[in-house]
Formats: sequence, structure tokens, C-alpha cells
Amino acid sequence: MDMYLDLEPFVNPSPYIVPEDMSLTKVYNLFRQLGLRHIFVVPRPSHVMGVISRNDLISEANEDNDSLELSVVSVR
Repeated sequence: MDMYLDLEPFVNPSPYIVPEDMSLTKVYNLFRQLGLRHIFVVPRPSHVMGVISRNDLISEANEDNDSLELSVVSVR
């Protein structure tokens, strides 16, 4: 028996995305200004490469404010 769960009512059809080469400062400003929880990271041809969450920014900022590096979760 094939069963599925329709998530369409819960999915944003046009989520916020950022190119893979956008500066972390600009990404951070998007989170702050728009109150985002997640943002998709895509290469220039708009293929999802990963997701950045608010928790990624918070945990990394708490560890070391001088050298901020994100570990993007791959969705491939």
C-alpha cells in the first residue's frame, strides 16, 4: 500500500534563498531584519545546496565571535 502525506499546506511555495557566495554579514542581516528561522543556500543556477538555520548562527556566534564559519547541512 502506497501512502503519502501531503505537506503542501505547510510548505512555503517561495522560500527565501541566498546565493552560495553571499557574505555572512548579509545573511545575518536577512535573519535579523526578516525574522527568519531558515534560509536555503543555492548556487547561481538556483539548485538548493543546504540550509542555514537561526540556531546555526547563534551556536557559531557563541563559540567564537572573531572567526565565524558555518557548517551548511547538505540536502543532496
